[in-house]
Amino acid sequence: MNRDALKWTAITVFDPQEKVYIAKSTIADLVIGVGDTPEEAREIFEDLIDEAYIAYLEGKRVGPYQKRQTARRGRPPKNTVDIHTQVHPDTKKEIRSFSQQAGCSIGEVIDYMVAYWKSQKITEGTHPGQGS
Repeated sequence: MNRDALKWTAITVFDPQEKVYIAKSTIADLVIGVGDTPEEAREIFEDLIDEAYIAYLEGKRVGPYQKRQTARRGRPPKNTVDIHTQVHPDTKKEIRSFSQQAGCSIGEVIDYMVAYWKSQKITEGTHPGQGS
């Protein structure tokens, strides 16, 4: 578990139904911070990440993974698929740079990018670059 990666990849969105802000990361989808402001949601999210990280360091498993005590340490694998694509060399360089700075995998960077794009759709009511 990389605590900084979890915080780095957090996205905060407003939930119009519940009228609250929600902060979460695609890497740790079971940890969610909820607040009346984006800052409060983010602060709660980061506090929960810190608590989960301490439990992780103590060898405790949280959530649905607690019964898997024999599993090796680290983030539990998600239901994933392989993706192979051609991108511009500068794009690959930027994705790798983000991955290294955030301390997460390239796949997690792509998950973050999609979650961020979706959050913009929710915020603006449409996808960036599209008309309404």
